Parts: sequence; C-alpha cells; structure tokens
Amino acid sequence: MYDLHFHQYEVTGLNNFDLSWEKVSSLSGYYSELHSLNSDQWDEYTWDNTRFDSPMWDGEIDERWKNPESVKQIYTDLSKAVFGTRFAMTAGYLNDTSYYVWSDKWHAGIDMKSPAGTTVKNVVGGTVSWVHNNGDAKGWFIGVNSNDGNQWVYGHLNKPIVSVGSYVNIGQSLGTISGGSKANHFHLEVQPGHRYNDTNGAHPDKNFVRNVTMSPLQAFWNWKNS
Repeated sequence: MYDLHFHQYEVTGLNNFDLSWEKVSSLSGYYSELHSLNSDQWDEYTWDNTRFDSPMWDGEIDERWKNPESVKQIYTDLSKAVFGTRFAMTAGYLNDTSYYVWSDKWHAGIDMKSPAGTTVKNVVGGTVSWVHNNGDAKGWFIGVNSNDGNQWVYGHLNKPIVSVGSYVNIGQSLGTISGGSKANHFHLEVQPGHRYNDTNGAHPDKNFVRNVTMSPLQAFWNWKNS
C-alpha cells in the first residue's frame, strides 16, 4: 500500500508542485500480525495436536499455551472450511513425536477427528490431479492442484464423488470420511507445486517430509492473504 504526498513550494514567484509516493505498511488482512513467521515457525506451531486440543494419547501433555490464539483460530477456520464445524486435531505436522513413536514415520500433514460419513469440502479451488484407493482400511485419497500453486491432498475418504480433470470450487464436496479400520479420521496434506511427491501420508525421513510438504496452516494463511 502507498500514500500519496502532495508538496507545494515557491521559486522565483512561481508555484511549483511535486507528487511523490511513499510505501507504508498495511495492517489489514487475515491475521496480518503473523506476517513475520517463517516456515520453521509455522512448522513448530503445527507440530502437535496438543497445541490445539487437550491430550488424546498416552504420554501427551497439554501444550495449548505454546500457541498464539491467532494460530489456534486459524486451525478452527481451516476445520470449518473442510467440515463446516470444528473438529479436534488428532495428529500434528512433521514433528509430532507421539505419531512417530506409534508409526516410526514423520507425519506429512495433520489429522482431524471426524466421524465416518462426514462430508469433506474442498478448501481452495482447483483441478483434481489424481484419485487413489489405498484399500479398505485406509480409504481413498485425492490430490487437487489448487489455484494457490499448491497441491492439497485429502485423505481417508469413501470413494470420491469427483474425478480426475474436474474443477472443484471452494466448498464443493469431495466425498465423505471412510469408516475403514485405519481411517475414521481426516488427513490433510499440502505440497508446494502441482507435482505429487509420494509421502503416503507419512515417511521415515523427516527431511524428505520437510522438503516436499508444508504446514497446512501456513498454506491456509497464505491463501487467505493472497
């Protein structure tokens, strides 16, 4: 944003005018106070479900005090964009140690508690790039090449109601949560660019996950401020 400055001065009896522009900071936007956060800080804020909700698993400690209220509200807004309501986070992104202890893998997205049959809505408009069936236990996954330049991955669904090549609008239904033995929750993953790197939702190499994915909260915040 810029301010226009108007200057008038007098030289040898003549009125002269000067127009100049000065850049000023804008305080408007979606939680603009978070503009200074880098990717590592977003990763830290998103790294465990205990930073957003009360502990769910053995050994977890309530760490909600570590996150700013604005970041916790962004998660709420993201959940509402997907489901129309807030569901608790059940696994964090990248650094979730309890997820690693359970699986020996680092989580490539976030998991959200959602009952089987719950409708999943598209967050950012884009084109369906791929649809994959991970079996009855895990359900289906969808990759959407979205208008923000990222690929949004939606997982643990019943057979999707959208097909490869179709355009999906913001808020359009993609399908419903699967009731498979390793489903009964929602997996949301965001990868920069429109080429899918096969994380399969989680991977034993943390640096690989870090390099090919990003915090879904950061992606959502970026899009809201685009």
